[in-house]
Amino acid sequence: MIDAQAKTPGSPPVRATTLREEAYHALRRAILSGQLAPGARLQETELAASLGVSRNPVREALARLEAQGLVRSIPNQGARVIRPLPTQVQDALLVRAQLELLAVRLALRKARLCQFDPLAGIVAQMQALARECQASSPDAGVHGRMNLLDSAFHEGLMASAESESLQHAWNAAAPLDLIFVYNMAAATYADRAATADAEKHARLLAALRTCNATVAEAALKDHFIAAPREGMVSLDAASAAILGW
Repeated sequence: MIDAQAKTPGSPPVRATTLREEAYHALRRAILSGQLAPGARLQETELAASLGVSRNPVREALARLEAQGLVRSIPNQGARVIRPLPTQVQDALLVRAQLELLAVRLALRKARLCQFDPLAGIVAQMQALARECQASSPDAGVHGRMNLLDSAFHEGLMASAESESLQHAWNAAAPLDLIFVYNMAAATYADRAATADAEKHARLLAALRTCNATVAEAALKDHFIAAPREGMVSLDAASAAILGW
């Protein structure tokens, strides 16, 4: 069952004005959190019942998710959550890095410390989740919860640019989501992985808050090159060079 009421941690409530929007956000959260695992079959009737809507909003939401690369429809077989190939994920990571680099540059032109304040609350939630993992063995949902926080952090970073065109490009491409789906296929997610994820985002936030372009861009590069846990995709030197890093 999908939790239709679940909200992305650290982000403001979704202001959905239509059932189609509500269905889209609920399904996206379910995919990113692992409720709907890579390869999972997506049956309109079952999803509609779980979300408490008719099949039409679900069908439209699935079409949007397919356009973003998260869902794949196969004739006579229905729709499934995508199982991304390594090459697809690397391509998505490069696009994501380019968009975030532009977002950082636009945000720093405003030179306002408060520009990144919303990210601090998300990092605090990541750190709290990491401490929770250290205190006890991570449960199956920890990876998904960290994914949602990670997603909220980078969505907040994009929003800090205050660029409608850039936000539109981000929403259309959704390069971040494909990477999370790929990472959800990892066999384990240990407490040290949660700690590494939290620390990685804390370092980037600290660099952004200096409002120093050189410092912030170097930290963003490190963020994309570092692989804090086994099996996590990252940019290599050749890809970084394409971005001018």
